[in-house]
Amino acid sequence: SFELKAELFKLPSIQECMGGLYEVDPIVLNQAHEDFEYAFSKALESILLEFFNAHEHQENRAIRALKNVCLQYLMKAAPQNFASRCWAYFESAKNMTNRVAAFYAMMQTKDDVLKQKICTVFEKDWSNNELVMDKWFYFQATQKGKDVLERVQHLLNHPLFHWTNPNKVRMLISA
Repeated sequence: SFELKAELFKLPSIQECMGGLYEVDPIVLNQAHEDFEYAFSKALESILLEFFNAHEHQENRAIRALKNVCLQYLMKAAPQNFASRCWAYFESAKNMTNRVAAFYAMMQTKDDVLKQKICTVFEKDWSNNELVMDKWFYFQATQKGKDVLERVQHLLNHPLFHWTNPNKVRMLISA
């Protein structure tokens, strides 16, 4: 099934990779994870693009799951070639699943302008929905880049962040 393929294509998170290990250099592990993810994305780029193109406008839940995994890998493989397409996918999304998948894919690139743009639009559209904004905090805290710590520190002063809200703390600090 497409859902099973989507799950099989997802790489384990950094936290999952650290599980059961006693001594881990998180910087080395993160770099190895990024290198593998990039190599995997490049090796399968044409297959991922073919599937995404064939199913971009299909809304079947199982197909959507695999299509969104393909989107994330395509943004890893060639963000400079796929960013405008990912942005269009974000803007035309008819459901939150697709919108969040495109948001996440853009946040995992090294394009700071694109990340700032998507964060601004997403915040404008969803600032009145606390649960959706939890994802906004999480994606900023887990984005790729060297300034993530500064970004998280800045977000601690955001009007929607509250130390008394465990979800907000978990999404921004624990992430």
